[in-house]
Amino acid sequence: MTRWIGTANQGYSPYAMEELRRMFPGASFEPLAPGETFLAELPRKREEVTRELEEQPPIFLRHMQPVEFTLPVRGNAEDLTALGELVRAEAPRLAGRTVAAHIRKMPGTPYPYAAIDSKEAIDAALEEAGAIPQVRNADLLFAVYAGTAGLYAGIGTAREMLSDWPGGAIRFQREEGQISRAKFKLLEAERVFGLDYASFRRALDIGAAPGGWTSLLLERGLSVTAVDPAELHPSLLKHERLVYERKTLQRSVTRRAPSICLSAT
Repeated sequence: MTRWIGTANQGYSPYAMEELRRMFPGASFEPLAPGETFLAELPRKREEVTRELEEQPPIFLRHMQPVEFTLPVRGNAEDLTALGELVRAEAPRLAGRTVAAHIRKMPGTPYPYAAIDSKEAIDAALEEAGAIPQVRNADLLFAVYAGTAGLYAGIGTAREMLSDWPGGAIRFQREEGQISRAKFKLLEAERVFGLDYASFRRALDIGAAPGGWTSLLLERGLSVTAVDPAELHPSLLKHERLVYERKTLQRSVTRRAPSICLSAT
């Protein structure tokens, strides 16, 4: 029996739990953050869980943190002290390795510290343990989930946790002049699936307004046909590689054969 913190996109944790239930009969679950995170007990060894998830990649489950340690939440500086002591106690596993500290907090947890403050304390303990703190592409992840009942901690690889981002959610920084956050969806798909938009010549963006996806594809050098009855952002309208069809898809007839067909819905 092994314990894990499972995470799905908001509202999809019931589907993620059902995925695990089908893969691991006898699994049990305790909801943590409603609709998003849960504590899972799976009747398999850790390496078996990892292998099964690799052989049957989940659709709704985006992150799995092993729970090896549970610490009480005291709501004061003793919490950071306990995490530091835990890191130093695991020095034989961590020494000489690059390690990224991942800290997440459940809404309503009495754990008082922000992720940045927790990370600084853990990074200091990692250095004392002979490890090398690192943000991305680390050998190991030291993950902590602060719940209402305790601090759930575990050490593992990005492969075991399904992602090297805390909770599996890739974060992108908003840029000056960015049209919409929809651009982040394409950036995440590009990274997760190893896509190279620049290797394509043309794209059809269906439901394009206000133009977040169109703008990224234009940046990548593609010629884009954008279809939407609503208005595109004014900054895009005079772009030499943009054809704007201000109508519904049903009324739009184009002879251009797109190399990519994208839907914003």
